[in-house]
Amino acid sequence: MFIDIENLTKIYRNNTIALNEVSLKVKEGSTTSIIGENGAGKSTLINILISLITKSSGNVSIFGKILNEQNDYFIKKNIGFVGEQIGAYEHLNVVEYWRFIANIYKINKNYIDKRIEELLYVLSLDKSKKKLIREFSKGMKQKALLGGVLIHNPRLLILDEPLDGIDPSSKIIIKNILQEFNRNGSTILISSHDFSIIEDICSDVIVMNEGKVKFQDTVENMHKQYNGLTLEEIFIKIVNRELDVLRKKLSWGGKND
Repeated sequence: MFIDIENLTKIYRNNTIALNEVSLKVKEGSTTSIIGENGAGKSTLINILISLITKSSGNVSIFGKILNEQNDYFIKKNIGFVGEQIGAYEHLNVVEYWRFIANIYKINKNYIDKRIEELLYVLSLDKSKKKLIREFSKGMKQKALLGGVLIHNPRLLILDEPLDGIDPSSKIIIKNILQEFNRNGSTILISSHDFSIIEDICSDVIVMNEGKVKFQDTVENMHKQYNGLTLEEIFIKIVNRELDVLRKKLSWGGKND
């Protein structure tokens, strides 16, 4: 398995159990979505995979290598991660940012300019290449982040809410690029609240709730198992919520007295 996790537990100092003996597998070549309510443990899981935080117990392997200090460099150089913040790099323009990332990953200098030009075109940032990233809209920042993780052609893309709060055009562009990278061999793991991303690009889905995995299978098998239900209704059933949460209304909604 590309990602193999067994009995992964994370307990924070305040005794909050963020992950409770989580076991899951991500297949090579898949596009897998992790969905769950806020506090389900999705971001904690991702932060462990990218070595931002450490586990309390359990086993994690990526690319067939145990996630530890000995293998940390090899694993990190083959992963591309997109979160929600670009942080300290907002004082750069997008070309400077991508060139900085390319140099970190020691990309052959003969490739860098060509990759940057292609990214500018595909991500529709060519007209904004001289603007500082701090002046970008949220959607443009997300595309800048995505370009920064694609430039070294990672084997594994890990994305934490990549479509959160961005405009429809940017969503379409990002989905298309992710599909293209997946077709070319990259494995993709996405944490998202956006059910449309599951329908549009994902082959597999993991549902988490209260620090545990409640469901893992292909999207196709999920639909077969819960025949006749929408993705939203399936999710509600898996996390043991009542379907009437989808039907709640205000008594005065749309009425003018």
